[in-house]
Amino acid sequence: MPLRQAIVNWPEVAWAALSRLRRQLRQAPLDERLRALVNRAEDAVCGLPAPPDTHAHSLVVCPWFRAGGSVIRTVTFTARFDTAVEITLDDLRIELIYPQDDTAEQFFRAAYQNPGSAHDTGPLDEPLTHA
Repeated sequence: MPLRQAIVNWPEVAWAALSRLRRQLRQAPLDERLRALVNRAEDAVCGLPAPPDTHAHSLVVCPWFRAGGSVIRTVTFTARFDTAVEITLDDLRIELIYPQDDTAEQFFRAAYQNPGSAHDTGPLDEPLTHA
């Protein structure tokens, strides 16, 4: 299953990812690999409705995943260390993901309590691809 089909609110998540990549590119304008990634992300959002500008720089994104017959709603937070003097800290990003509702919490608790079965078959109907 392509990643965009596994994420219910793909336009919101894709635009948020592009916004983060563009921010990183502004900080490292000579990074050709990052520039190529931004170009690829821009192609991916082409034709998708853009979210309101008020959320364009948000550190919080709420991806909703399709898992079996359920929608797993999550909240992700990203911490950045942009003003750090040391380059290793400047590159550091910490992303945390939390369940947004009871269904998501039950999904993650079940996966934690029975890791073998979730790992063997995967929580989604089909393997994810980046197509």
